[in-house]
This record gives sequence, C-alpha cells and structure tokens, in this order.
Amino acid sequence: MISSKTITALCLGATLCTAQTINISGIVQDSGGVGIVGATVKLEKANLSATSGAGGVFTLTGSASAKPFTTLRAMAANPVQFRNGKIAFTLSGNTPVGISFHDVGGRQMFSNKRTLGSGTHTISVPMQTAGIFLCKITIGHESYAFKASSFEASSTQQGVVTRGTSALAKQAKATAVIGDVIAATKAGWLNYRCVIGNSDTSGVVIKMLANAGDVTDADGNVYQSVRIGNQVWMVENLRVTKYNDGSAIPLDTSTTSWANATTPEYCYHENTTNADSIKKYGALYNWYVVSPTNAKKIAPAGWHVPSDAEWDTLQNYLIAAGYNWDGTTAGNKIAKALAAKTDWYANSTNGTIGSDLSKNNSSGFSALPGGSRSSFGFFSRQSSYGSWWGATEYDASYAYYQRLDYGYETLHWDIYNKQNGFSVRLLRDLTGNGKPRGFVPRGTFSKGYQAMYANERERIVAGLFQAYFVARRNKRNTINALAFEKDFEHNIFELADEILEDRYRIRPSICFIVNRPVKREIFAADFRDRVVHHFIYNYIYPLFDKLFINDAYSCRVECSSRLRSPVHHSSAMVR
Repeated sequence: MISSKTITALCLGATLCTAQTINISGIVQDSGGVGIVGATVKLEKANLSATSGAGGVFTLTGSASAKPFTTLRAMAANPVQFRNGKIAFTLSGNTPVGISFHDVGGRQMFSNKRTLGSGTHTISVPMQTAGIFLCKITIGHESYAFKASSFEASSTQQGVVTRGTSALAKQAKATAVIGDVIAATKAGWLNYRCVIGNSDTSGVVIKMLANAGDVTDADGNVYQSVRIGNQVWMVENLRVTKYNDGSAIPLDTSTTSWANATTPEYCYHENTTNADSIKKYGALYNWYVVSPTNAKKIAPAGWHVPSDAEWDTLQNYLIAAGYNWDGTTAGNKIAKALAAKTDWYANSTNGTIGSDLSKNNSSGFSALPGGSRSSFGFFSRQSSYGSWWGATEYDASYAYYQRLDYGYETLHWDIYNKQNGFSVRLLRDLTGNGKPRGFVPRGTFSKGYQAMYANERERIVAGLFQAYFVARRNKRNTINALAFEKDFEHNIFELADEILEDRYRIRPSICFIVNRPVKREIFAADFRDRVVHHFIYNYIYPLFDKLFINDAYSCRVECSSRLRSPVHHSSAMVR
C-alpha cells in the first residue's frame, strides 16, 4: 500500500510591514577584553547607530519596519510542484532560486541556492525522517511556502491552497525577527559585521581586531588588512580593474569568450553592476591575471598574490594556534575562524561555517562566499562557496586554489582549470629577515628602535614582560589592570605585534578628580599604555642618565626616594 504526502501550497503575496521596537545593548572590546571608546555601532537595515561610551558600552534604541514574511493569499494555479521528494518549476530565463526546508522546531534540514536558466527544473530534497516540514522557495523576487507531511517516501497529491489562518501562517508570524546586521567601525580597527536576529537583546559583545594597515589598489579602492601569525593578509576580496601600470584588465561578460579565454580576464558574479555587491564580494579573475609569468601586476607595491605554500603557512599557523572550531591543535577545522560572520548560508552541523555565524571569524580573515565562474562561463554558488586563486601553477592547464564551503569545517585546497573565475586575496611582502614589510615602526623614533632591537620580536616581548611586572605595582586592583592581567600573556604578545607593525595607538586617559592635597584633575593612562611607558623608560634610561647633571633626581634609579637625596644634598650645601 502506498501512503501519500499531503502538501499545502501557500503563495506569499502583498508584504505585511510591522513596526519593531529595537532595544540592543552591549559592549565593544578589543581582543584582550578592554572596552573601546568612540566606536560607531550601527544596525544596518534599521539604520540605527550609536557611539560606544566609557568602557565601550553602547545602546541602540528606536523602531524599524520588519518584514517577517508576507500576507498570504490563495493561488489559482501553483507554479511550483512537489512530488516524490522533488520540487519542480519552470523558468522563463536566468533566475536566482533559493530553497530551504525546516522541521517544525525550526531546525534547517536542507538549503540550496543557485541561478538557473530557462526551462523546467527538478530539485531533489532529502527528507530522511518522517514528520512535518516547512519549505520556503524564492524564485527571483517571488516567494512561496509549503507545508509537507511525510509518512513515507511516496507519491504526492497536489493539495488545496489554504489561507492565512493555517498553521504555517502562524509559524510565519512567529518567526518575525529583524534579520539585521550589527556593525562597528573605528579608525585603526577592522570593520566588524555580524548577523543579529533579535530586536530586544542585551549583553552583545563586539570584539574588534586591530587593522594592520590599509592598502590601496590601482583604482583607488582602499582595503584593510590583518596580521595572522607572521603574515599580513588583506581582509577583503580584490576588486581592482587595472594593473599597476594603469592599463585595464579585460572585462568579459560573455559566456562563450570566457570559456575560450587563455589570456587575463575578470568579471563580476552574474555580471552584476551593483556597486554594493561588487564592494562586498569583489571581482572574479581567471588565473592568467595572477600568473607570475604575467608581466603586468595587480598587487600594489609591497603586496603580492600568495603562493600555495603561503596559504599552507596560514593554515598551519591557525591549526597550531588553536583556531580550530573545537579548540584542538590537530586536524584542519579552521573554516569558521576564516569565514565572515555574515552572508553565508546556514547549516545545522556543528563546526561548519554555516552553524551559528556569530562564532565565525576569530582570525579576522573575513572570508565571504563570492561564488565562482566555471571554465564554461557559468556562475554559481555565491553565498555558499568562496574560492581564491594562489599564484602557484600545477601544469599548463591547472593551478592551485583554496576554497571554503558553508557546509564544511575545513579550508580545502585543490587544482582547477585556469579559465575558472575565482576571488583573489593579497599578502604583504616579506622583508629579508622573513618579517612582513612595515613590520618595523617608521619615523625618527623607530629608526633608533630598529637598530636597538634588530627586528627581534623576542626581545620586545621580554622587555614588555619586564615592564608589565613594574607597571602593576600598586595598581593590581584597578579595573584596567585586572582586565589586562586576566590574559596578560596574550595582551603582551599583542602589544609587541602592534609596536613592531606600527599599529600601537595610545588609548584615552581616564580622568578623575582628587581633593588632597589640593583639588585637581588627574588624567591617568590606560594600563596597557603604562606598560608601554615602562617599556620605553627601561630602554631609554641608560641613554639619558649619563647626560644628566648630578643634581637631577627625578625618575633616576639611584634616587629611590624622590625627596631624601635632594634634601640631603641641600642640607650639605647649607652647612
């Protein structure tokens, strides 16, 4: 006996907009847990913004229009059919199609998004267990929802279209969340973006990482960068359209000519002209653009397209440093640490990029799923897949590339036909001693600094440790000192990196008033700045001390008492 599936089709018609009250609060911090003052925090779709105050605290309040689903109306003829575990529909031209299946508890069981051409299409949906499933299908700008009751994998009947009082309509109303992105920006820090779904949320923690320096391409586009181990990576996909000499990289929007190309070309996914999309995802280049044999270069001076070995260096560092999603230091599970906190498809499997986007991007690499263009000229997989060319050739037809997929936990490497269109990231050049260019501070002070330390990071770290133990004397119960001490080893290594890369910036002083012996304002340095003060003092003191006259006492080592020595000296002179 063959049981049947009962399917209810609902068309999502005129949009129902409701006012959502926004009340989101939290704190903006650096990686050491210290609050960042003056960061601009914004809820992008709601267009609400605030500036972080003392301790990095912020609050976003207001209201915004929410579009959870839409008003439901019956359809005379349903353009989407669901039979035998397959969805069938007909398209009149190239159209983006998105499909998602959830169980009644809201857990995603299946997700797929692609662009399909004209004709009738059939997509299989895995329904591994019996029960009730909710399906949403987006075809172009139209959306449809289905409720499927599955008891056996068997044939199905076309069900009667029900109205907005159905259980699915209630479910749609229950999922009316804001579906927004919370962003934070501040000079000297990497731009932060993360998905947020609840309009009434407290305790949001925004962790910002230091910007390792901006890089500008031949078009004038400015990109941020992040230091990961001893490498400095650009944190955005390249979108330059010119070589460094100003000549244009050929743009190819034709499927036929792209498939036959053996010379450098670039394009945008789906040949989009949308400026926001281009800025977010960058361009797609065939390998001939980044080939080392190409006399024209796309990377600005001091930067280059990374080799396969340099991608391996990134992977090995992240694994060894504990960036695997489960905290282990063996095996390749670093995808979440590399992927951005937005724009990836959701996935229910722990450790995959799509499982809880808020836990992504601990490295700051900020990888986005820019999709790809095949050697046949077809576009695919934006929002689910990101791929990046390396500069290493495999043979006359293939080259190495790296990829991330929303449903996997690993950074994959492979070889692919050079005609494929992939994203490109840049890596800062190394100096002769294996450090990234710009690793040593610039300017008058830094020249002496460079000579003194000979670029030895270990000596900088040792000096900072020594300075830390001095700086914390009589300060261990202050809030800033306690915050620094909570993870002081990590904070000291981070300080060393900031100093070596010319990223160190003085933080705002803490202002307070004392009444004794007289009423006055005090501007106290942030504790991490106190550490740097002692660090500098320890190294410049020997240089300056021998230049002081004998009657100079302030801050001199042999004058342990700031009053005794000058008092005794004055007494002797009087006698």
